[in-house]
Amino acid sequence: MYPDKSPGPDGLTPGFYQQYWDILKGEVVSLCNAVVSSGALPNDLNNTHIALIPKVKQATSMGDLRPIALCIVLYRILAKVLASRLKHIMGGLISESQSAFVPGRSIVDNVFLAYEVVHFMHCSNQHTPEKFVALKLDMSKAFDRVEWGYMEAVMLCMGFSAHWEEMGGITGVRIARNAPGISHLCFADDLLLFFRANYREVGVINDVLNTFGAATGQIVNYDKSVMSFGSNVNWVDKDILCAELGVRQTGLGSFYLGLPGLVGRNKRDVLGWIKDKIKTRIGQWGNRFMSRAGREILLKNVLQSIPNYAMQVLLLPKGLCEEIERLMNSYWWGCEAREGRRGIRWRRWADLCKPKSMGGLGFRRIREMNIALLGKQVWGLLTRPDALITKVVKAKYFPSTSVLDAKIGTRPSYVWKSLDDESLMHIFANCTYATQVWNAYGRDWGCTTGGDLLNWLRSRFDTLTQTELIHFITVCWGIWEARNKKIWNMLNTPPRSVVTHSIAFLREWKNARKTTTVQYSRLQQVQELWAAPPNGKLKLNIDASIHHNSSHIGMGWIIRDHHGFFVAAISDVRPGPLSPREAEALAVREALSWLKRHHWDGLVVETDAEILLTHLHKLSRSPFGLLIEDITALLSSFNDITFRHVRRTANAVAHLLASYAFSHFASMTWYDSGPLFISTCKP
Repeated sequence: MYPDKSPGPDGLTPGFYQQYWDILKGEVVSLCNAVVSSGALPNDLNNTHIALIPKVKQATSMGDLRPIALCIVLYRILAKVLASRLKHIMGGLISESQSAFVPGRSIVDNVFLAYEVVHFMHCSNQHTPEKFVALKLDMSKAFDRVEWGYMEAVMLCMGFSAHWEEMGGITGVRIARNAPGISHLCFADDLLLFFRANYREVGVINDVLNTFGAATGQIVNYDKSVMSFGSNVNWVDKDILCAELGVRQTGLGSFYLGLPGLVGRNKRDVLGWIKDKIKTRIGQWGNRFMSRAGREILLKNVLQSIPNYAMQVLLLPKGLCEEIERLMNSYWWGCEAREGRRGIRWRRWADLCKPKSMGGLGFRRIREMNIALLGKQVWGLLTRPDALITKVVKAKYFPSTSVLDAKIGTRPSYVWKSLDDESLMHIFANCTYATQVWNAYGRDWGCTTGGDLLNWLRSRFDTLTQTELIHFITVCWGIWEARNKKIWNMLNTPPRSVVTHSIAFLREWKNARKTTTVQYSRLQQVQELWAAPPNGKLKLNIDASIHHNSSHIGMGWIIRDHHGFFVAAISDVRPGPLSPREAEALAVREALSWLKRHHWDGLVVETDAEILLTHLHKLSRSPFGLLIEDITALLSSFNDITFRHVRRTANAVAHLLASYAFSHFASMTWYDSGPLFISTCKP
């Protein structure tokens, strides 16, 4: 929770509980356990203040006000506890046509599906036997009209097992022979229904909506609800069916979840609203006095984020991307049109998009960002075979192959053409950045003439030696990592650095995986292996590594429970140079600080740097001594902690995490499930 969220009736904000958590922790946990076990709330715990926020400048009715509930923080904590328990089974309780509330589902899935169905309806002609209609419903204050009696009855009927209620008599749209029928798409309270354009099915829809409203207290706002018809429905039927439901008729291109429902040939006109929105926002800021730092923040955090949502589904025309970049460039140089004045753009946008280390400012190229986001959708089709979107798209475009082998197909929708394999080819082979990476590596392994991704990969597998193939795969991984850093962390990686880091990662990985021959001493010492901590405790293993070429310090630590199960891990890198003992001390200090911030206790901490334990209580004003002093203070702040030395063989995973830091030169954190590269490492 944000510390400064508005308080409830008791006047306490989340910040109060966070500031004094060490005092309040016991009572709050006891209260939560008591409520969860008994099912009874203490008196007044659910008291709530209602704030009415105007939605328009001059509110004249309750419909112009948005109610905001200000609950007591303890009540919010309880709600989050219950929600956390429920989220693990929500996927089985909520229909796959509902894209909200379930982890792993996305609003983009609904947009994609809606585009495919609307495209199918648009392509229907008079010879198509089935005629379909789309009904977009607007629920009047959906979340404020939920009847508890109805919710209780539904939960009792479910018994927390799969129990589905289907709308009888409704024929969903099948966009391909083996595709699942789609009769409804939901995102929270945004509902889109598909059914045949005939009087009988409209009557069924009307009955279902009336019954649903009577049971739940929900009310359909028919003034804002609209119907869109397939191209093969005549105008007489359209008028009759709209009159039956009492809704307006609109074209198939009307907006759904913030995006136009259909993109035709004139793409720039349909998608021009993105440019207009950016232009409007710039116009609102244009006359304000703002520093360069302020403009940079607004450009990166506001303007460049405006097209992101659309770019996850639609490939924007190159001309539109260039126009958007010109607007951003004008804003940066302070020469946006205002009061008839014009200025000079001192550098091209492409130059500003270079990393700061190369003289740029780290802005993003719109087209490259667009293609990278579309590549993420392709990745979703590869990794989520059971998702509704994957089932539908696979049935139409690649029924017997993988998405990587898919072709453009016949009569494809614009969203599918946006996701054609050219997107992945562009990322790995024929975009400017990928070409620069391959040139930096010194091999002509890219592709500048388009082509098919699978054939490109096969040609490399067929012609490269085993060593070359390993390097090829590692550099591809480096390109993908660099793309993700640019998209999500706004970090620009020079092409030569991608090659350097990829090869360094491969070398470090090989070194970490080498099997060394154990030389037994006269005492026939055996290798010490990692052992689980005592029952109920956690074990933290820490290690550090030094990158000899760059002098950077790699740090890694991992927490596991008494069953040996993964809990959390960190792989981090810091600038050097430091001596080996200073690097080990720095890693231990950072790991203990991280533990303290997360309020973990009851731990066994292990390091393979024995020198830390021998100097633990020695006073010294050297850099190493100051680090030891910090470690001693941190250890004393825990109630139950044991700090001890182990051999390198019992600290292998932490060492691997420390070495992995040199492959990305950024902090990486994992919770609940660890990274793949440690899964086969001996503890």
